[in-house]
Amino acid sequence: NLRGEILDSCESEPGDSDYSVMIKKLAHQIETLIKSVPRKKLLGVGIGLPGFIEPDNGIIRSHREKDWVGRNLAGDMEEMLHMPVVIDNNVRVRAVGYEMAQKGRWTEPFAYLYISRGIACPFMTRGSGPSLYSSGAGELGHTILSMEEGGEKNLDQLAGEKAIRELCQKELEMGRALVLAQVLKESGQADIDMKLIGEAQQLGDPQVKAILEKAIDYIGLALANVVNLLNPRFVVVDGYMMKSENNRKQLQKATKKRFFGINEEEVQMIFLPFDHFSGAKSAGLFAIRQMFLEK
Repeated sequence: NLRGEILDSCESEPGDSDYSVMIKKLAHQIETLIKSVPRKKLLGVGIGLPGFIEPDNGIIRSHREKDWVGRNLAGDMEEMLHMPVVIDNNVRVRAVGYEMAQKGRWTEPFAYLYISRGIACPFMTRGSGPSLYSSGAGELGHTILSMEEGGEKNLDQLAGEKAIRELCQKELEMGRALVLAQVLKESGQADIDMKLIGEAQQLGDPQVKAILEKAIDYIGLALANVVNLLNPRFVVVDGYMMKSENNRKQLQKATKKRFFGINEEEVQMIFLPFDHFSGAKSAGLFAIRQMFLEK
């Protein structure tokens, strides 16, 4: 609602690689969720998704699913739902949601670091009015950090959740990461995920701990570059990996040791509690801003 409260929620599988299938599933999910609400009480729909997005015209410019590229997602969803739809990059949407949740307490430029399958860090600043602006998509994960044997590697390939899972899987296949192997067996799952990796880390699996420590050091290096270049007043950190207090402390250490000048004393790092629905809630807040507050 307009107070930012969640009235109902639901989950579904990740979007289909076929664009036409994906939008039909998405429209059905939204219709199911709102069927008990009179249409006249609905402002519209907010959607956040990875990649380069043109929010002004609702077009997906770049995305890992090639069939989605160039599609007018906002326009297509409006035709199917018969209500306004706004879209933007998912991390920019999260940053807007965070700022709105502060209810006017925020005034300074900030960076929003989101760690998931990929890693993003848009730089957010306010204009002359209530609008919040971003300097680009903030695709930090695509910055090159390694030029070792085998060619270039970007931050996503070195420290994203997908990369961490792949490295842990290799350890299992080599007969190492015995704690993780036991955690996986006890879970009954077929494959490892970040939850199991986190449990193995907490239980002291040396291979898992080493993988996460190296990944967090890479993230700290990249984040320090953002801070040194753009000088935000604070950095908001969001992501499942940062549920761990040890991981938070390590990221602070890995980042601040690379800060230039007075940034170490002046730039604050704010770690958000992990919330499974924070992305969806932020998309709702984004829709409120675009369709109500800025009209």
